[in-house]
Amino acid sequence: MDLSSTGAKATGASSRASARGLAASQHKTCRLCARCSNCWHRSRAARPDPRSGTGPRRPPRLAAPGSSSIMPSAASAPASSAHSARTSGRTTNASVPPVPEAILLDLPTSIETPRLTLRPPRAGDGPELFGALVESLPELRQFLASLPWVAAEQTLESAETFCRNGEANFLARRDLPFLAFEKRTGQLVASTGLHRTVWQTPKTEVGYWCRTKACGNGFVSEAVTALTEYAFRHIHAARVELITDEENAASRRVAERCGFVLEGVLRNERRAPDSSLRNTCVYARFPSAA
Repeated sequence: MDLSSTGAKATGASSRASARGLAASQHKTCRLCARCSNCWHRSRAARPDPRSGTGPRRPPRLAAPGSSSIMPSAASAPASSAHSARTSGRTTNASVPPVPEAILLDLPTSIETPRLTLRPPRAGDGPELFGALVESLPELRQFLASLPWVAAEQTLESAETFCRNGEANFLARRDLPFLAFEKRTGQLVASTGLHRTVWQTPKTEVGYWCRTKACGNGFVSEAVTALTEYAFRHIHAARVELITDEENAASRRVAERCGFVLEGVLRNERRAPDSSLRNTCVYARFPSAA
């Protein structure tokens, strides 16, 4: 073995190691990837990406020094920040109670008033609902911008489908529909419900329509008053809205009789199926200070 050659190789390797150490000590650490900016960005960035065959390779998004997680992408960062802000707001503001899962709320499935029984629709209610709808279609179709679903053909099957979906939606807390039956006769006289509920607030909207031959007896006002109190008591609503067409005088009288306050009129807020623009009245009620 040539010892002089071996020594020369060792000396050369030692010199190269010293040079690399000196160069490394002069390099600055990249703030993005915690690597030497000369070693990564200046040498690797210029190389073509073997996966695509074109363009420079991007450095990986590594965690910051001292962190074991991968850095979030730019697209996910704002969402994470917003989530953190919302979470910190909930934890630091002691006056805001935590919002329970809506599906876990135990809500009564029956409301009793002096003359009415209100309950969610269920399988088998289709024929009763269909009879009330067919009788009331001429009146309901006067305000299609508010009730667009009545423009469609009403059938026994569609009424039964509504009842079964309503029962499922009530259980899942996606919607809280109720049918109002007169105690004396057992007949369906109105349909009402709490719709578009925002559980984080919580707030909701009360809606209703009355069977034509039952109109003028105060059934809808009785049902809406009871359902609004239900919203305050059981879902702890901070706000209950009532939305109606500006020209629907009967509906506006219900709002006023039930203690709702007109907050404003939204001009040209809806377009009816005949392409006419409709104005919408926004009423609201709030829980009593007590």
